[in-house]
Amino acid sequence: MMRNIINYDKYPSPPPIPSATIPSQLTYPEGVYNWIFIVCFLHPIHIGLAFRYNMYLCGTMGIILFGTSLNYWRKPYKNSFARYFDMMCVFVIVPYHYYLALFSTNKSITITLMTIGIVCYPISIIINHDLTRYNYVKCSALLHCFIHILVSIGCCFIYYNYYRETNGCEWNINCPYK
Repeated sequence: MMRNIINYDKYPSPPPIPSATIPSQLTYPEGVYNWIFIVCFLHPIHIGLAFRYNMYLCGTMGIILFGTSLNYWRKPYKNSFARYFDMMCVFVIVPYHYYLALFSTNKSITITLMTIGIVCYPISIIINHDLTRYNYVKCSALLHCFIHILVSIGCCFIYYNYYRETNGCEWNINCPYK
């Protein structure tokens, strides 16, 4: 008895699942999103300081955030897994650092820097999505660059402060641990 062999060529393939297809719309135009990609390379500075100042959890979080940011900003599609994963990491890591800033002795510096950086995010979204017809995309990308810069500087202050506090030194210029 011979088995029936199914000829798969005569059956059409199913249409692709929409979420599995590559999204075609970029969050910023070609060339503009490269600014943010380049600014992401400032993250190793505060990652290195985190490990230097014995804050290994923050350093590990920084490596994760650096990896997800590079993965997303090399080609930033609006509806991609890389974007949602990067945002998920940001929504966990940045509040943790903000929490650390609340209990540091130099909280006025760190909270100010991080708050300005955090506030830049909704402003950049409003400019990018609602004012696109006025061509403010470069302004939105520049604000997103400021997010990365200000939060990174705030993290550096946090790590430095916690290191000085654990070594019995206050936040002053005459600290013997330099």
